[in-house]
Amino acid sequence: MAKGKKICPKCNTENPAVVMVCRNCGVEFVKKPKPEPKPRIEKPKPELKTEKVTVKETINPKVAELMRVKYEQPKMLTPDEHADRILGLGNQTAHVLLLQARNGKRWRHVNWKRVAEKIGAATNDSDNPVKEEE
Repeated sequence: MAKGKKICPKCNTENPAVVMVCRNCGVEFVKKPKPEPKPRIEKPKPELKTEKVTVKETINPKVAELMRVKYEQPKMLTPDEHADRILGLGNQTAHVLLLQARNGKRWRHVNWKRVAEKIGAATNDSDNPVKEEE
């Protein structure tokens, strides 16, 4: 028998698989009952053993010590202190940062005049890229 076809049990005519009645003799095709699904067997779940544990028992002693230390807000640096930090990176790096600050108006919190004076860069009005507001 060809795939997707059914044969009529009365007249032996080949019919498409989708038809419910024979095209030749009109016999109704009986649907095959679907097999019942096998009952699902559930495996027993393993029992979970739980214990109450306090946080202090689970923390590493070194971590616990660090947790007792109070966090201190970092000190806010003045523009001159920022300039000194930049100068501490070396003259070449300070010069590159100075040029970037001049071109891009970046790092407004730094006293760029101080940086320029210390590294011997040519000074002009744009050394401190941000004019102080009055």
